[in-house]
Amino acid sequence: MNIGIVQHNPMLGDFAGNSATLLAQVAKAAAQGAALCVAPGWALCGGGAGNLLQRNVFAQANQEALPAFAKAHAAKGLPPVLLGVAIAAHGAAAERQHAAVLVENGTYTVVARQCFTPHGAGEQASRILVPGEPCGLVRVGGHRFAVLLGEASLLESFPEEESLLCDCLQHHRVAGICILGALPYRHFRREKVMKNAASMAQRHGTSVFLANLAGGTDSNVFYGGSFACNAKGQLLALAPLFQEAVVQAKGEATPLQGEAAVLAGREEALWQALVTGTRDFVRKCGLTRVVLGLSGGMDSALVAAIAAEALGPENVMGLLLPSPYSSQGSIDHSLELAANVGIATHTVPIEPVLDAARHTMEAAFPPGLTGLAGENIQARIRGMLLMAYANQFGAMLLNTSNKSESAVGYSTLYGDSCGGLGVIADVYKTETYALARWLNARNGKEVIPSVILQKAPSAELRPDQKDSDSLPPYEVLDKVLYLLVEEGKSRAEVVAAGFDSAVVNEVRRLMDGSEFKRRQTPPALHVSAQPFGPEQQLPLAMRAMCK
Repeated sequence: MNIGIVQHNPMLGDFAGNSATLLAQVAKAAAQGAALCVAPGWALCGGGAGNLLQRNVFAQANQEALPAFAKAHAAKGLPPVLLGVAIAAHGAAAERQHAAVLVENGTYTVVARQCFTPHGAGEQASRILVPGEPCGLVRVGGHRFAVLLGEASLLESFPEEESLLCDCLQHHRVAGICILGALPYRHFRREKVMKNAASMAQRHGTSVFLANLAGGTDSNVFYGGSFACNAKGQLLALAPLFQEAVVQAKGEATPLQGEAAVLAGREEALWQALVTGTRDFVRKCGLTRVVLGLSGGMDSALVAAIAAEALGPENVMGLLLPSPYSSQGSIDHSLELAANVGIATHTVPIEPVLDAARHTMEAAFPPGLTGLAGENIQARIRGMLLMAYANQFGAMLLNTSNKSESAVGYSTLYGDSCGGLGVIADVYKTETYALARWLNARNGKEVIPSVILQKAPSAELRPDQKDSDSLPPYEVLDKVLYLLVEEGKSRAEVVAAGFDSAVVNEVRRLMDGSEFKRRQTPPALHVSAQPFGPEQQLPLAMRAMCK
């Protein structure tokens, strides 16, 4: 039996648009011979709904969209399709469930109901959705299929869904397991999911078909990469990353070989995630243009390159905002980078505004702004001017801070923390260099100028300033942060791993003391295993107790 796997990039809340796109994709699969189509979870409403699920108007729109979709589906004479939708729980309007439904012959049947959604709809949804049965059976064209709603079974060894699947299959022979997924990108998640799917197929002796969402919604970047594998765990079909697609699979088809089965490397996948997330965030917010500050450093250079590819260079403006401490090299490097990626620039020296601010403050309290306050006012002036440009021209300001800075609070509130989206806020500093080198290699030329790759990072807020004056070298800092943040190690465990205790203690102190800054930064594209955000927040008023 030919199975069409539909990889969908929905717009949250656009039920009519999402339905039209799904119908077109199912029609394409049907034209290629599909007798059954499998679409992702949250296909009609869009992934990442969060607290929208609590709004009656949103729930009502979900309820109305499904029969309308079924009617249009029948009118086009399309094959049956499995998809994930938000519905009321057994008719209770105040309770919500994520359901897998089979649409055929102008009607729909609820096949499974998801009891929790730790990945697809955002963490908050687990406090909104009510219990259900996430595994069910359907019969299409004389073949029986198991339907699994949610993808936790592919992230862990034996979670609740896997146990229910075993119970479901104990007395029934099936032609395949259809998984309706909504998996956001995380480092190495795709490889883990495919490995566990192959294991699932071998364990149950049947094919596995996974349809995953693609595209970005807020911080989530759903990676697509839908696939099918046979009962031996061999790959039968593989969809591209981060874009809508339709692929075909048969349980007896020849396994993919060579380039067709090759997965993207880490830098390539990360680059695609950041480009897709930026494009969809800006456009789904109803904007087309962005602005960012160009400092001559790695972070702003990388964000400029991402934005240019995501939105087109004609929609990206780079502002150079030199102070008396900015080197001529930083200005030249910014202009070189802008020329390489094809974006326009404006240079606006901030010295007149800086002098005015200093004179104003001197009149209020002699001797005026000194030390850290004198440095931070420069960043705040830049933030003010960048926001003014964004307001004037209807653009979104892209924040250029990285995860290393966010972790230890190496930023100025209302200065370099300004913006509508943190493009690389979940990317460590050392990762930005790896990504830049990959980008240059991919293009076969310098996109990020080599001088930016080579020079020491600096905020240039005072003469001869270097980041290493305030922080451990990033090669050390990022390794410590990775153990503390991504792996959840204690200070003692990190020290036992070979790092200096004074460095580890200082990094932990900076992390715990910087939560108030992280709370006030723009939403970030989440790409790491443990992104900062609502689920990782620390109390603000506390005495540090972490060991």
